[in-house]
Amino acid sequence: MRSFVRLTELTSWILSVVAGIGAVMAMAMITIDVLLRLFGTALPGTYEMVVNYAMLLIAFLPLMRVEWLDQMITVEVVYTLAPRSVRLALLLFAAFVTVLVYLALAWSTWHEARQAMSVGSYVITMGRVIPIWPAYFVLPLAFMLGAAAVLLRGIQRATGQIDVDELAFDPQEEGRKLAEASTGHRSEQP
Repeated sequence: MRSFVRLTELTSWILSVVAGIGAVMAMAMITIDVLLRLFGTALPGTYEMVVNYAMLLIAFLPLMRVEWLDQMITVEVVYTLAPRSVRLALLLFAAFVTVLVYLALAWSTWHEARQAMSVGSYVITMGRVIPIWPAYFVLPLAFMLGAAAVLLRGIQRATGQIDVDELAFDPQEEGRKLAEASTGHRSEQP
């Protein structure tokens, strides 16, 4: 189980870094395109590359990390009032439904990606052909990895490895760690 946890942690971190690189690349492409337009030319395919590649990477690759760190948007009106056993049941039910939804999305987007690959989807811009079919595979990958993260987190909760009331990611604790790393001083616990 520990190896799965480590693999999930590493994979989710790598995907988030790739998404960050995608964001930087999109900003760089747009900036270069704008600067070139000042001189009467343009960077071919900027819009197409940003829309068809960078935005997908930025929006969907961090999905696994968001699920792994329990940072997905939640509404806890009833949850906080419920007894511990009910909270666990609610968490496991939510995990089950989330995994099913992610798998359904992965299944449908996989078929769409295969279709785009089989016809060799592309766009033509400024006389250049830009294949876009590889970008279609980002969605099924992201949904499958998101499902895997939710499933593993659910197993950890069901087996008691993570307490029902414990967040996998504590923003205050992470902030303390960052402050200690940047200053070299250990902060006092409140």
